[in-house]
Amino acid sequence: MKTMACDLPVDFDRDATARNVRRFFNRRLDWYLSQCGSNRTDLKSPTLSLAGGGGTHSNHAEDKIINGMIASVVCRCIATAIQNCSHRAKQPSYEILVGCYLDELKDWEVSSKCGFGKTRFQEVKKEALCEFAERFLYWQMQAGLGDDAIDLISKSDPKATFKRPNHAV
Repeated sequence: MKTMACDLPVDFDRDATARNVRRFFNRRLDWYLSQCGSNRTDLKSPTLSLAGGGGTHSNHAEDKIINGMIASVVCRCIATAIQNCSHRAKQPSYEILVGCYLDELKDWEVSSKCGFGKTRFQEVKKEALCEFAERFLYWQMQAGLGDDAIDLISKSDPKATFKRPNHAV
């Protein structure tokens, strides 16, 4: 698997970015998974194969196909971004993201597995969420989503020179 460096702009807002990622995992992830007929455990697989075809509440066949195709690409990008996150002992982003958002464990359970105290775990978790935000955007761009890409990175300076495709969910 190709890895990439985590190069978030200096002017990004860590707290807002972490909130955006948390909100995405808690409120939007299941929608994308349902659109392509998948579930959270499929995102842990390094050989993710999301065949479209999940049902929607839409009456338009074309909308179903487009939503399913985009959702399938987004889900592949989520899986790749998570797989690509750091596996280091001091920054176990992969373990945190999988534990908290795919296995849906409580923070204290994941913290215990990773060997961090409550306060330190919250700091490391925030870094994991920010790392995911950048890697997720990168893999969406690689997949060719362009304007359909979901940008979870929040800039603290509205006049920043970094151009993002859209705003957070």
